[in-house]
Amino acid sequence: MGIVFQALHKTLNKKVAIKIFIPGSDDSSFEKRFLREAQILAGLNHPNIIEVYDFDISAWGTPYYVMEYLEGKTLGELINKYPKGMPLHLVNNLVEPVLQGLSHAHKNGIVHRDLKPENIFIEESDGKQVLKILDFGIAKNLGDSDDSPSLTATKTVLGTPYYIAPEQILNKNVGPHTDQYALALIIAEMISGEVIRSGKNIGEILYSEVHKPIQLEDSILKKIPKELGQPLVKATTPKPAERFPGIDSFGAAILNGLSASTSTAGDVRLEKRKKRMLWTALASVLVLLSLIVIYILVPFSGETRQSQSERQTIQKDYITLKQSIPGPPGAVSILTYQDNTLVVQGPGSIYLIDIDKPVSPIEIPLEEKILRGLPRGNIAFIDSYTITSRNFIDGTDSILVRKPPAGEIVKIPGSGKYLAVKKGTALKLYRIDNKKHREIQSLTVPGKEPGFAMEISDRYLVFASGGRIRAYRLDPFKETLNLPAAAAAPIAIQDNGDLMATGSGDNNIYIYDLQKAAVVQTVSEPGKILTLEFLPGTPVLIIAKEGKLLFRGPPGKTPGLYEAAGLTIVDIALATQGLIALDKKTGYINIYSLME
Repeated sequence: MGIVFQALHKTLNKKVAIKIFIPGSDDSSFEKRFLREAQILAGLNHPNIIEVYDFDISAWGTPYYVMEYLEGKTLGELINKYPKGMPLHLVNNLVEPVLQGLSHAHKNGIVHRDLKPENIFIEESDGKQVLKILDFGIAKNLGDSDDSPSLTATKTVLGTPYYIAPEQILNKNVGPHTDQYALALIIAEMISGEVIRSGKNIGEILYSEVHKPIQLEDSILKKIPKELGQPLVKATTPKPAERFPGIDSFGAAILNGLSASTSTAGDVRLEKRKKRMLWTALASVLVLLSLIVIYILVPFSGETRQSQSERQTIQKDYITLKQSIPGPPGAVSILTYQDNTLVVQGPGSIYLIDIDKPVSPIEIPLEEKILRGLPRGNIAFIDSYTITSRNFIDGTDSILVRKPPAGEIVKIPGSGKYLAVKKGTALKLYRIDNKKHREIQSLTVPGKEPGFAMEISDRYLVFASGGRIRAYRLDPFKETLNLPAAAAAPIAIQDNGDLMATGSGDNNIYIYDLQKAAVVQTVSEPGKILTLEFLPGTPVLIIAKEGKLLFRGPPGKTPGLYEAAGLTIVDIALATQGLIALDKKTGYINIYSLME
């Protein structure tokens, strides 16, 4: 019926959305329905229903109306991110505002009758999510006696087949129970991760599917807890009179079922969590003890090269491989983790891998550019409009920066407090506050230098440019290091110890003291440097080269070594389970215990 444009209210300098009727239709019922949609929305005033600001006829005779502009995603887009089904607490958080919005509409005599995931919008506003029901284009006003003869005289079936109720096919007895029917199918879809009528053609839906309630024994619906099964079956009964008497009673049954299911699942999770906490505590103690041992065994030696006989005196069981799980195809990095779930980056997707059940990773397509993994299972990614922190495990979003500056290289630290952007010959540092970025410093660097490398932590900005390695303290902004360097990739920073490590093209790794502005150790080891990483909270550097992992600590202490034929570690993370490493050659994710 219409096309929606983003527009700007000139006087208020405010973004709005304008829906314009598509002219040229010979069927006047479309124009009447368009006008009625504007009137219906204007009469509804609820935080979970999109708001209409204005309505008018253009100079060309085309009707239009102005509504609030929303940023975010549809419920359909969110469901697609959970192919195995949403967590029940997230379903509860999303369903409750839909019920409230529909209840308000029904009390005002309005039936939506085209409810579907694409018409439920999740707005991102000030870091919070607000749900809005959209598109009342075929809504029915129960008080409008002219609705049926004037708008459905062509015998057209109104509604979307996947969510259509039996009474919509017959085009009679449409009422609040029609929205109840559609919402029940949507809730079942949220929990299962699949469209309930998926794969059915229009004939099967119109002549078979709508004549029976949802079948809980179907493979798609086996994930639905028994506490929710009964209200969903009742709400999809073909006869409207046998459904719940209203959206409020249906909502109460669903929310009670979700609460009971979440509580039951929570008890199971609590029991598992208690066990996990015990093992986590023990693992943490072991990791801490191992790090203490590392610190004792390992001050940075000014050496760097050892003979084979000398290497035999090194601690052989410095780390021990305890688990190896298949990684997703083309995996490039371990982004983050939460509890027993790893978040791994692949080409065009991220994967959620349960360490306890690694055989069925969940793939989530992601078109946005990933900046980095953040603590507690979050990922920072950037698009043209925002830098967003998203937890793909529990489905929560938080906007870090609105309208971020563009550049060839964009870096953000784990805290999300700073932003470094290189664009052409300009390298700019920003402080992030209240979703806005404020420029702190601008530096000049070579424009298209192939050897340019950059990294940022919560305390330092480091980059290699023009044959030199430079480091800056962020608060207050001050240069702390400026030394000649043949190359500098990769770069690792350890804030607690004011340390930084870089690789070079001559097989050497250089470890710098950023306070003293000097090299404190050079590690010379043949082979390509694959990755560098400091163990969190310690001055111990892990160096990954083909076939080996090297461990270097403060000067004068014994280094550590782990060797395995064909080992090609390209990314490292330290979790409570131990040292997690991505082996690119085998495609496996290895989990090592330290000093067991």
